[in-house]
Amino acid sequence: MIIAFSTLQIFSYVCVLGMPFYELLCLAKPALGRPEQVRMIQRVAERVMDHGGVLTGLTSYGEQHLAYDIRKPFQRYEKALVWQANFVVAPNVLRELNHELSVNKDVLRWASIRRSKSILPGLPG
Repeated sequence: MIIAFSTLQIFSYVCVLGMPFYELLCLAKPALGRPEQVRMIQRVAERVMDHGGVLTGLTSYGEQHLAYDIRKPFQRYEKALVWQANFVVAPNVLRELNHELSVNKDVLRWASIRRSKSILPGLPG
């Protein structure tokens, strides 16, 4: 089920619950098929929403050439599937997401960043 929220509704939700905004950028193995990539993104989105969070944005950048190779044991990657998720969730859920991504063999790298609410257009910072 997909529920659309306005910027003001998200801001109100965050102010009431005190949850911060996060941005997650993930690089996955380029040989990963489309269904597997969708399942990976879906698991992250479900984890956020199951814990009372709100997914505010999701972008897939497709396969991208990397500025430098990522090396894993006996492997080297010049490309990666890149996707980004923006969400509002409690900090303990972010720890769970980081753990899930760290044990996923298809994830090459990821970074999660806490953002200020000023990244949403029309809201005070």
